[in-house]
Amino acid sequence: MTQIATAVLTALHLGEEFISREVAEMGSHQLTKTASRGVFGTMNDFAYLAATQRVEMNPADLVELSLQLAQTPCGPLYRSHVSPAREVTAYVAEHTPVTR
Repeated sequence: MTQIATAVLTALHLGEEFISREVAEMGSHQLTKTASRGVFGTMNDFAYLAATQRVEMNPADLVELSLQLAQTPCGPLYRSHVSPAREVTAYVAEHTPVTR
């Protein structure tokens, strides 16, 4: 899975340092319940969209599927950058020191 994440983050033109840190953090994880019905609803929406997209495209191309979903407008992001791709790009730009 880290190979897919690396490919997606690279396709979003994020910096190598950011990608390395994110992939390293993926080595350990913990699953737990959410108290937010909004998060649950959003995840269900993305699962439905993914299933629909997979019918229309090569089902094995998880990178392309991820990039398609990353462009999807997302309710929790309407007040900021609207889609996950724009949100992560803005986040990285805001938290990356400018080197001269």
